[in-house]
Amino acid sequence: MESSLPLVGSEEYKKARAELEELKQTYNLREPDRGETIEDPEVKWRIHKPDYTLANLAYLQGKTMNHSAGSLEELVENIVKTWEMEASHKKDFNQWSTVEQESYVVACNGSPEIPGEQVKEMGNYNALLGGCRPDLWNSESDFETSHRAFQSAFPTGFPWEVLAVLAGPSFPSSPHVVFTWRHWAQE
Repeated sequence: MESSLPLVGSEEYKKARAELEELKQTYNLREPDRGETIEDPEVKWRIHKPDYTLANLAYLQGKTMNHSAGSLEELVENIVKTWEMEASHKKDFNQWSTVEQESYVVACNGSPEIPGEQVKEMGNYNALLGGCRPDLWNSESDFETSHRAFQSAFPTGFPWEVLAVLAGPSFPSSPHVVFTWRHWAQE
């Protein structure tokens, strides 16, 4: 299936980039920070280095919170966005900077834990939705199929934001963070 996203450098892309820059200037907004490794020339990408212009535009257009620069809320939001970038686009699991590769597992809604390397191969959508009823999610889909399903379901993006951090980490005893969040999409 062809992607409906405009190609980098196209007129539609340039228009989105200009709109993004105008939102940032007019309302003093910041684009999400997906970490230093997105610019690292040593990173091996699944296909190519991602460009988040359209995702950032949809995020800035629809977000409801404007967290202070450097706040715990902004930090958590950026870490989750970096994790999504790594999980969706980095080819080598050992290049992920957002997880401890040795101990990273995914479990959702009482499902068994899936080791991180296996999650990287199968894709986050499959790991997180694998326990859903078959009429809602095809648990046999692979990484590429699952990503195409989300891209076709949400052609203008599927932005995500932190609403509030309810409990921050207290290292080293508890590196956990509890937060509320929201996802949204356009038809």
